[in-house]
Amino acid sequence: QGAYAGTGAQASPLNVGTGGTGTGTSGNGSGVVTTAGARSAGTILIQPQNAKKGSNILVSWTSVNMQPSSCVVRLDGEEFARGNEATKRHMISADASGRIEFTLECETASGEKATAVSSITL
Repeated sequence: QGAYAGTGAQASPLNVGTGGTGTGTSGNGSGVVTTAGARSAGTILIQPQNAKKGSNILVSWTSVNMQPSSCVVRLDGEEFARGNEATKRHMISADASGRIEFTLECETASGEKATAVSSITL
């Protein structure tokens, strides 16, 4: 079962466990996934939460007990970065509108898929 831990940011718990893949989304904040059996965890966070067009944001992610080099971060479905933990800067284009969504996709040590999603609305 998924679990949520946060500090005022909105996030949805994600289910990743025996025989299943879970997905979820967060509002302006972080996406968090944890699994009880394998004790795997992944988090993705966007800062600042009140970003504007033409500004820079930082996307940070981390994972625990995932397959080595199995994590991919996607920006609106396109590959943004690879690695089990890092922070990367992204410039929001001047013509961007609506919601920007980052997805952390990893494979747990037991071979299950784990996904955490974080987004901001412009």
